[in-house]
Amino acid sequence: MEDVEIADLIDKLKHLEYPVRWPAIEGLVQGGTQVVPPLIAVFRRGNRETRWNAGITLSKIGEPAVPNLIAALSDPTSTVRYWATWTLSQVTDSRAVEPLLTVLADADGETRRIAAVALGRLKDKRATAGLIATLIDDVIAVRSDAAFALGELCDEQAVLPLIKVLSDPSATVCASAANALGELKASQAVEALLSALSDPRAPVRVAAARALGLIGERRAIGPLAQALTDKRKTVRRQVAEALGQITSPTAIDPLITALSDVDADVRWNAAYALGSVGDERSLPALQRLVEDDTTETSWPGGFPAQAAITAIERIKERKLYQSGFTATSIL
Repeated sequence: MEDVEIADLIDKLKHLEYPVRWPAIEGLVQGGTQVVPPLIAVFRRGNRETRWNAGITLSKIGEPAVPNLIAALSDPTSTVRYWATWTLSQVTDSRAVEPLLTVLADADGETRRIAAVALGRLKDKRATAGLIATLIDDVIAVRSDAAFALGELCDEQAVLPLIKVLSDPSATVCASAANALGELKASQAVEALLSALSDPRAPVRVAAARALGLIGERRAIGPLAQALTDKRKTVRRQVAEALGQITSPTAIDPLITALSDVDADVRWNAAYALGSVGDERSLPALQRLVEDDTTETSWPGGFPAQAAITAIERIKERKLYQSGFTATSIL
């Protein structure tokens, strides 16, 4: 590919019309390593749209672009470092782990945040210590995405630091830590998450409920059942889902009560959860929902009554399966 052709294609990256931009991106991708240095140069002089398109192009080139992108992480120009970091977050090449760890100390907070995101996507436990250290960053978004990334790494070393982060002054950071602990299925975090279930900030309560559902500890059922009366419907929705994930008969009564919630989404989640628990005692309440509820959920095409029908079918199928298994065992 001639330099003039490369320059012409790069110039088209700033075009506002998609039919012009996209063929230019595809054409540059065909240039392979030859077009990598001039594309990285766009990070230095282009506008945001052009830089984004250059990053997309480099990410589509993939592995051949990684060495140059890694080198760009130490560029003296902050915009170059940012866009190189962003592009590496799209490529997910393990060669970038150690270089990205150094970016966690970059002077620019947004660049540090993107580095945390990239390290989470790489799912490489070499990043655990660096991300744990980033949990005390002075930028909320950096702390939040570092916590989220630790949940993606699935490294038990992150559990205790994440539990400490549940006391962060930022609700966003606390919620990210709770979600990460849920992804890690950290049973040692249950007590802290139960406390977070009473946090005055709704996003933290939602995340705590989600985490408790993912962990699946039955000792959380009582506090979750109480949380079904939370004043925020977003919390009640997540609590109903969490009780369904734990799948204990102990959750039946509070979930049946939730079938009468004023919010259609809560009723849908409660019905689905009862199907997951699979206990026949919930059949009459589910049947009443089928007959009486004509509302729709906040998402298109979702109906509590339909969720109840599905739950009834699942419960009956489970009974048939268990009956067949018992008969086979006797034979």
